[in-house]
Amino acid sequence: MEKKQGLEKITIYSCFLNFAIVYIKCKKEIPDNSTFCMFCGKKQTPTAHAVKKRGNGQGTVYKRGNTWTAEVTLGYYLDKNGKVHRKNRRKGGFQTKRDAIAYIET
Repeated sequence: MEKKQGLEKITIYSCFLNFAIVYIKCKKEIPDNSTFCMFCGKKQTPTAHAVKKRGNGQGTVYKRGNTWTAEVTLGYYLDKNGKVHRKNRRKGGFQTKRDAIAYIET
């Protein structure tokens, strides 16, 4: 009986403060105008993503160990079993990210 009364109190309290469910981290009910979760401290406003510098299909650059590697997808092909494979060009050993990006652009 106590659990039922506790739930009723929470329901009345949440309706009074205009609570809404926010599914960002802990998935608990918090007030609509909250910028931080009062339970876990996670900021509730969505963060903007950085703008891409290269579009899709224009290659990628990543660091492997102490050097940078550049990779470009040239196309796709089917093998004799009908499985799709990606044909790419990859070159590593660049000392800086800028050098690897310059290789992709050529």
